[in-house]
Amino acid sequence: IFSIEHVFWSVFAFLMLVSLWWYTWVSIKTLDTRSYTFYTSLFSPFIMYLISSLYFPETAKNEVTDLGKDSRFQRRQSAILYIILYCFLLAREFLGPQEGQNAVYFIIGIIVCTIALVSRKRWIGQLTLLIGFITIIVYMFNVPSFTSVEYWSFNGFTFSEYITTFLTFIYGFIVAKFLDGWSYFVLNRRTIRLHAEYLLWTALMFGLIIDFWWGLWNRSMGTSRHFSHLLLTMLIPIGFSMIASLLFNDTRYDSDGFQESFSKNSILIFSFLIAIFGSDFFGARFISGRPLWHIENLFLLIAIIICLIAIALRNKKGHRIALLAGWITLIAHNVSGT
Repeated sequence: IFSIEHVFWSVFAFLMLVSLWWYTWVSIKTLDTRSYTFYTSLFSPFIMYLISSLYFPETAKNEVTDLGKDSRFQRRQSAILYIILYCFLLAREFLGPQEGQNAVYFIIGIIVCTIALVSRKRWIGQLTLLIGFITIIVYMFNVPSFTSVEYWSFNGFTFSEYITTFLTFIYGFIVAKFLDGWSYFVLNRRTIRLHAEYLLWTALMFGLIIDFWWGLWNRSMGTSRHFSHLLLTMLIPIGFSMIASLLFNDTRYDSDGFQESFSKNSILIFSFLIAIFGSDFFGARFISGRPLWHIENLFLLIAIIICLIAIALRNKKGHRIALLAGWITLIAHNVSGT
C-alpha cells in the first residue's frame, strides 16, 4: 500500500547518499595512508545501506505491505541510524581537512532526528521530514564544486573521473537487470512464451542505455563542476532503471505475461523515455552549453515525437510503428557518430 510520506523519506535518504559520495572526494587522498582510514570510510555507506534496507523491506508474493503503517517504525529506526551517522560525520568534520565548515548541518540533523525518535505524533514526524528536506537542499547548494587545482586531481585521478565512475556503477546495475532478465528467458525457454516484439523492445532499450552511457564521458567535465549538474545527469539512468523494472517484473512467474505486461505499462514506459530525452536535451544545454541546433537535439526531438505517437495511439499497431521508428533512429544515431 503506497505512502507518499514513505517515498519522501526514501528520496531524502537518496539525496543524503549522493551528497556523501560527492563530499567523500575531500578525504580521498588520505584513504591509502593508513588502513584505519580506509575502514573508517566504509562506515557511512554501511549506515546508508542499513537505512535503505528500512525503506525497501523484503516483500513476499501474495502478501500486502502497508508502507503507511510501517512508517512510524521506519522513522524511529532510521532516526537512530541517522543520529549515529551525523555524530560520525560531525567528528570527522573537525578531525579532517574540512575544519568544521559543515558542522551546523550535522548538528541540525542530530537535533531533528532526536525529536523524530522521541515523538509519537505523526505531524511531528512530517515536520521533521520537511525540516530535513530544507536542510539537505541548503546543504547541497553549499557543497563545493572542487574546480580549484588543489582539489580537482589527486595522483592523476581527477574528480571528473571519480563522478563518472559513480554514474557507471548505476548504469552497470541497470545493465545487470537486462542480463538477469535475458538469462531467465534462456533458462526457462521451454516453460514461458515470448513474443519477438517484446524481445525487440528489450533490445532497443538496452541499445539506448549503451548509447547514453557512451556519451557520458563527453559530459563528464560539466557534470562534475556542480552538484546540481550531477543530479540532473542522474535523471537519465534513474529513468532507465524504472523502465528496466517495468520490462523485467514479477510477470516472469506468468508463462504468457511479458507482452501483456508491456502493453499494460506502455504509457509509463514511453513517459519515462520522454523524461529521459527531455533531461538530456535540457541537461546538455545547461551543463555543457550544447547549441539548440545541434544534430543531437534533432535525434532527441525525433525520439520524443515517436513516444508521443505511441502514447496517443495506445494500441499494438502504434507500438509496432514506434518500435520500428525507434530502431531506425537508434541505428542512424550510432552511424552518424554523434
